[in-house]
Amino acid sequence: MEIALQAVLDFLSEMTLPVSTEEEIYNVCMVSSNQTSDIARIVAKTMATVGINGSVNIVESPTGNTRFNIVNGLIYDRGLITDAFVTELKVEQK
Repeated sequence: MEIALQAVLDFLSEMTLPVSTEEEIYNVCMVSSNQTSDIARIVAKTMATVGINGSVNIVESPTGNTRFNIVNGLIYDRGLITDAFVTELKVEQK
């Protein structure tokens, strides 16, 4: 099993093409978005803005508008309840 895994990984690494320009990113986005140029353009522009280590989160909108927001830092999608985030113990004990 390990030999087969290594063979697949080697094959994939040989086939890998680096994507660095905005046009190359746009081409990948076109394939991923089922040839929808508006979505591909927005995702490519967002990827160029956030960079290689950035994260892009795509969500469905209840409106017919397509837009993007750039956020610096972290966003928690859900609230977290844990003692590790308590900064003022007096407020938390109420």
